[in-house]
Amino acid sequence: MRESIPWVSLFSPFPFHSVYSVEDHRKHVDWIKTIQPEALVSVKVSTPTDVDMVAVGSYYAGAHIIHLDGSYGGTGVAPEIAKKNIAMPIEFAIPKVHRYLLNENIRDQSEAIPAHHLLQSLAQMRNRGNGKGGGIAAVGLQPDEFGVSPHVLSNNTLLAVAYLEASCRAEVERKYVEAAFEVDHVRPQPHVGDYRTIAGLEVPPPEVVLYLVQPKPAALAEFQGRNALQNGDPGAIQGEFVYQNT
Repeated sequence: MRESIPWVSLFSPFPFHSVYSVEDHRKHVDWIKTIQPEALVSVKVSTPTDVDMVAVGSYYAGAHIIHLDGSYGGTGVAPEIAKKNIAMPIEFAIPKVHRYLLNENIRDQSEAIPAHHLLQSLAQMRNRGNGKGGGIAAVGLQPDEFGVSPHVLSNNTLLAVAYLEASCRAEVERKYVEAAFEVDHVRPQPHVGDYRTIAGLEVPPPEVVLYLVQPKPAALAEFQGRNALQNGDPGAIQGEFVYQNT
């Protein structure tokens, strides 16, 4: 449908922003499932007053995951007045959707996820964007898959490094990862044994290594002092530290 190749992430392809009925929605989901029958289809919706019916409509259209965006503002480029005054607060939307799914006897077949969990991790997209919007492709993270506890997964930052040359990994870790962060877990990203088995992939992809990290207290304190941020919001300071060191 998009003339893409395997292992390329696609997000919000046209015409998915122009959906005005469950029938339209179902058509687009069918396109995806025709191309990749094993795909998990995730749908992000805002939270109008009838968000419960929208969520059920997404389920019957074939979606597996329903992201509820609430009044937090799409890709993050919407005006502040729109983000804070349009749609229902997520705290109201989730129980409403939950009750409706229960009444339809489909609650155990679908999962509603507050999209602000994704937006929080993407809050600094504006620092790297071109001012014209942006999008992501995302999957959920499971502690068992990483071999860590839920506490470690939820209290660390996930840092992913793609190594074009695997031989430089030790130096990159020493100079850039371990200098700024306490590393609680390291996980090489699984991949196919031979990239040449993937049609259209002509060069070897990078080796991706995932690190679950926290800022080193000494490095974070030095960053605060150097930038005169001692009285700032701790969460915002830590977020800026992570941004400047990744």
